[in-house]
Amino acid sequence: MPWNGSGTFNRTDGTRTGATVWTQAKAASVKVVAAGHDTHDEDIVTGLENCLARDGQNQPSADINWGGYKITNLAEGTTRAGAATVSQIQDALPNWGGTAGGSVNALTLTLAPAPTAYTAGMVIRFITSGANTDPAVTINVNGLGVKTISNSEGNDIGVGNFANNELIEAVYDGTKFRGSNK
Repeated sequence: MPWNGSGTFNRTDGTRTGATVWTQAKAASVKVVAAGHDTHDEDIVTGLENCLARDGQNQPSADINWGGYKITNLAEGTTRAGAATVSQIQDALPNWGGTAGGSVNALTLTLAPAPTAYTAGMVIRFITSGANTDPAVTINVNGLGVKTISNSEGNDIGVGNFANNELIEAVYDGTKFRGSNK
């Protein structure tokens, strides 16, 4: 096996190991033997197969310990399963919906990347486009389905509690969104 489990690659012909396998064989008066070359070449193949291809044509088969080093120049995540950059987290981009669409009582919101389901604890932030005229306000995030927005206690928010151009933060409780500031 060419990799020693600690990140060192060792060449071998099945008998000798190291960077001078063939020099060692010559010094031992061992003639070039096909079986020795096959073992050596298979070690190299095995070693290469345990490497990640930088063009993405293979994947890790276990967790990778980065040894305290950073991953740099990472693209922003565009799917729920993608990695988020620090800028996406600091800017709260996955939770930011901008100004809500729809009507003042039946809001629509588009998050990017798009969530695939409502999950308890999910946070959304958006700006209202007008004062609500109905105490029962709903929201549909990325077409996942209509959900009620309540006050923090879980009750209807009341007429006019959402003002025009108001910043709203709401948390999904598993059934509805609860406005943390209402």
